[in-house]
Amino acid sequence: MNPWSVAKDRRIKRLLIDLQAALGPGAVELLPSRLDVDEAVTLCRPGEPALAAFVFVYGQAEGRYGVHLSYPHPDPAVAEGGEDLTLARLVELLAIHFDGVTVLAES
Repeated sequence: MNPWSVAKDRRIKRLLIDLQAALGPGAVELLPSRLDVDEAVTLCRPGEPALAAFVFVYGQAEGRYGVHLSYPHPDPAVAEGGEDLTLARLVELLAIHFDGVTVLAES
């Protein structure tokens, strides 16, 4: 995925670059859902669209993120997201959510 080719807010493009650095190229892919929202993106682990993460910057302070996690089989005991997350915390949540994705670099 080339973050600069995505028609999104600059903060989302920056996030995509940071995620590639932290998780590695190809660790996550963009889903076409919610492409109409400039300040958000839906990510999944390649080939697993039911296990997704909707990440957004609208309503968040600069350098902070919100996320809603989608599961193929929702479990009420598992948190489904959060807001006002630092990049480091977002990367940590995504690595856990996409079980098996390794954090390569400190964010």
